[in-house]
Order: sequence, then C-alpha cells, then structure tokens
Amino acid sequence: MKKYTEYLEEKYIPLTRDEMDGLRTGVCSANDTEGMLLDEIDYLRGLLSESYNWLGRKARSPMPKRYTNLMREAYRIYREEKGARKV
Repeated sequence: MKKYTEYLEEKYIPLTRDEMDGLRTGVCSANDTEGMLLDEIDYLRGLLSESYNWLGRKARSPMPKRYTNLMREAYRIYREEKGARKV
C-alpha cells in the first residue's frame, strides 16, 4: 500500500517553463491560472521543506526515494532555466 505522500507526488505534474510563460501571457482564464499557480506553489513549498530537511546531512548509502525525487525535480528546473537563458 502506498503512503499518502507518495500518492501526492505521483498525482501532481509540475508546470513546465512553457506552461508558466503561457500563464504570463494570459492564455488561460483567471480562475484556471489562479488554481494552477496555487497548486504549483504548494508543490514547490513541499520540495523546499524537504530540501531543508536534507541540508547539512551526509548522504546515506541507499538514497531515500524522497531525496532522489527532490534532486530529479531540481535538475529538471535547472535544465529548463539553462535552456531559457540560451534563447
């Protein structure tokens, strides 16, 4: 049986940079935009709280799943920002 936190991680798909740009240009309606941004804020706050938990700790031999999910998401955001700067 899955833990509820694992279910939430699989349920939410974070916004990509292109989707965020679409929100800025007003492609979506105000209600959709507000809901999408609030979901994104909740998701990023969860990542931030998890990252604070790992600051200053040594890495364990088998990396915990939450830590690897956090690093994967941080790398995805990094690649999107790096690609956006080149354009």
